[in-house]
Amino acid sequence: MNGSGNGNVILVAHGLILRALVKRWLGYPLDLKLEMMLSPGGIGVLSYKNHDIDEPALFIGLSLPP
Repeated sequence: MNGSGNGNVILVAHGLILRALVKRWLGYPLDLKLEMMLSPGGIGVLSYKNHDIDEPALFIGLSLPP
């Protein structure tokens, strides 16, 4: 990859960084109190509503069986 073009990204991080990323992705300031529960080993998907880059979205409800 040379940094140009579209592509998927996977990010593995601890909860604090992930919470900050979700807030910024959705356009919220970092100091906004937004309660989020992230399960250890959980999966979250940041994407776009209606495949429109101007409508960032967070898919929720994804989980893996125990």
